[in-house]
Amino acid sequence: MKKIILLFCLCFGSLFFAQAQLLDFSPNFPTEASNITITYDASKGSAGLKDCGCDVYIHTGVITDKSTSPSDWKYVKHAAFNTPYADVKLTSLGNNKHQMNINNPRSFYGVPAGEKILKISMVFRNADGTKEGKNTDASDIYLPIYEAGAFAVRFTSPAMQPKFDPVTETISKNIGDQLAVTAITSKSATINLTLNTNSFANATAVSTLSGNANISTSGLQEVKVSANDGATTVESSFTFLVNSAVQVAALPAGAKDGVTIINNGTSAIFDLYAPGKNNVYVIGDFNNWQGGTASFMKKTPDGNNWWVQIDGLNPNTEYAYQYLIDGTLKVADPYSHKVLDPNNDQYIPATTYPNLKAYPTGKTAGIVSAFTPVPTPYIWQVNNFQRPKKPTWLFMNCWFVIL
Repeated sequence: MKKIILLFCLCFGSLFFAQAQLLDFSPNFPTEASNITITYDASKGSAGLKDCGCDVYIHTGVITDKSTSPSDWKYVKHAAFNTPYADVKLTSLGNNKHQMNINNPRSFYGVPAGEKILKISMVFRNADGTKEGKNTDASDIYLPIYEAGAFAVRFTSPAMQPKFDPVTETISKNIGDQLAVTAITSKSATINLTLNTNSFANATAVSTLSGNANISTSGLQEVKVSANDGATTVESSFTFLVNSAVQVAALPAGAKDGVTIINNGTSAIFDLYAPGKNNVYVIGDFNNWQGGTASFMKKTPDGNNWWVQIDGLNPNTEYAYQYLIDGTLKVADPYSHKVLDPNNDQYIPATTYPNLKAYPTGKTAGIVSAFTPVPTPYIWQVNNFQRPKKPTWLFMNCWFVIL
């Protein structure tokens, strides 16, 4: 028996679903030769085009087996982002819904034979490109392309955002709640749904299976679907967080805003000023960008600050990190001395900044902070530098202008 395993860990949304979400599509398993209908809901995701009263266009290309990163789009349909090309204009369906067909992606994008199409990449925009629609975290939108005739499985609910790489999905659930899950297959099969390895639904000779997973613990949860057509087994999974009760505790003595290094660089206290929020995680290289009980932040008694201590750090390793606030907002640390920018770091030459830490592509989105617990001291090249005196005439001139 042949077994194909397709594991997906979803963060802040990542599979590609066809029910009432940011991007709906048909057929259920589109191939490079399919006539694909996509429906974009401008009220979801980043909502940059919500109620815009404007024509909506798609800026689109493909990710192929020649692409080197999520941003390495190939065969982009019209490079200009600010021109209203007729062949990439969507039809308004009303109520913030917009639709278009992509007939035969290989032909539509002009992908040569022998190059495999993996995903269709897209950003929605208005005519002049001043407004755009993306995922909630401002990442690009991706639609998977399946191999013709291959046995495949995917989830259709819960609804998640169509991101490039699967990471952890943030689902608002508490202990005692149920999570409704539906999975579909490309052909009739025996299907089994599990939560943390415990089966909660199964059936034979079906192509759709739904079930309710009972949530009994906090922390990281895994939902998996396994399907077998008699010869091949395919699997897919996603993970999501269930928040525990927020602990109220005073900030440890000596901790400052941002990151405070302790225990000779093997631990760090993260402190974020975020009043009025319900929950905060710190995510980063030290926990594979997945929140969990160890990174769930405590709230100070005044309700203004959130803090947590992360242990097991390597003093000489540089770590990237962000804060995940209320399950949807990811922000860099406002007190960090260094940030990584996915859009602009590529323009920093190695001569200006040698060995710049790589951005954690596929694991998060937006600006991230970076720190080294015990950084290597900078060796000054000029030891007799004399700072110029302040030009007092500037202050006199400013005083004159004020008068």
